[in-house]
Amino acid sequence: RALTLIPLARPYVDLAQRDRLIASVRRAVEAIPGATVTGVSVVGHDLQRLLQRDLARLLSIAAVVVALWLGLWLRSARDVALAMLPAAVAVLAVLAAVGLTTTAFDPVSMVALPLLAGIGVDDGVFLVSFARRRSTDRDGAAGTDREGALAASAHAITMTSLTTVLAFGSLLLTDTPAIRGLGLVLAAGISAAWAASLFILVPLLNRQGAAARSSKHHDPASPRS
Repeated sequence: RALTLIPLARPYVDLAQRDRLIASVRRAVEAIPGATVTGVSVVGHDLQRLLQRDLARLLSIAAVVVALWLGLWLRSARDVALAMLPAAVAVLAVLAAVGLTTTAFDPVSMVALPLLAGIGVDDGVFLVSFARRRSTDRDGAAGTDREGALAASAHAITMTSLTTVLAFGSLLLTDTPAIRGLGLVLAAGISAAWAASLFILVPLLNRQGAAARSSKHHDPASPRS
């Protein structure tokens, strides 16, 4: 019986070196019966590999659950898609940022991605709900009134998104790489959701509302005609 300890100076900073060392040690002991490579670094390495393998499945499950719940409430596939647009942009932005930079996903930051499916959808639900309420008014909202109310909603979304980004962004000040990565992923994702809400979703809802008002004015059965 023997126990060999291999200390790593920076196991959670230089992940590539850690992974190469673990792979080398496992190859070295694979011919020894009963030999097991273990430790906190090894568990972190294995957990990261498992999450990377299951990340797409986790995201899919989160998206399906959120879509089903929104479908029960909104009862419109178009409105569900619009409400989930900011969350989808948030996840894509985080994946693109990680792919274009040297940032590596660790187990903590990877778990944050499914969270964005729930956090990022908040702005979309708020804006779609606002548009639905306006569209069900008897006389509808005048163009300037509607735009003014939508601007007020955009201001509220900006303030809530900013406070959330600042809260998660404060995690970037920590010395723990995993916590710092969590703050980076969530702050970047929520920022992308905010941008998608204001610069993509709001114009789409405005165009949708304008089209609905135009069709109502030209409808022969409409009291306004």
